[in-house]
Amino acid sequence: MKKWLIVFVLLFCITGCKDTRTVEIPYENQPLKIAILGDTPDIQNKNITFEQISLDELNNNDKILSSKFNAIMITPSMFVDASQDQLSEVYHNIEIPIVFWNSNKAHYPFVNNKINYVNEKEVSLNNSPHSFDGMGQTHSTIFLYDIETEIENVWFFHLNERNELTKLYSEIFHKIEEITL
Repeated sequence: MKKWLIVFVLLFCITGCKDTRTVEIPYENQPLKIAILGDTPDIQNKNITFEQISLDELNNNDKILSSKFNAIMITPSMFVDASQDQLSEVYHNIEIPIVFWNSNKAHYPFVNNKINYVNEKEVSLNNSPHSFDGMGQTHSTIFLYDIETEIENVWFFHLNERNELTKLYSEIFHKIEEITL
């Protein structure tokens, strides 16, 4: 009897247990290739490809990155390093959108000299009345500088409900597609 119970439990775990951390993202449009500076999101979509890059690659290869990728995503584990003054010029010269994922300080500490992620204040845009924290804070920001017109284009994204992460990813991927393709 014990033998069958063990076999049943093992069979259940093998067939029924899934990695619940991986999130399936609804995005069925054009394939996107996104450079990642930081931790790669644990998401799944056949049209989204991530490739790790280093700070040195970002700092020295902005033209190559612009031709190879549709966007760059910078995640919290790299915010302090990615907000160094010398990278501000890179963010203004790169020709693809930059996603500052889960930055409660938006794009400000990255694209402005003499401001870094440590000493910049949180940004509250208070235009999201149904946010889960009641403050309407921005979750992620897309930044794209137009070199010809010298205009900073910025899009803010909010995570209104903790369980709407898939919707947030989808909105960001659609915006990247709209901007770049």
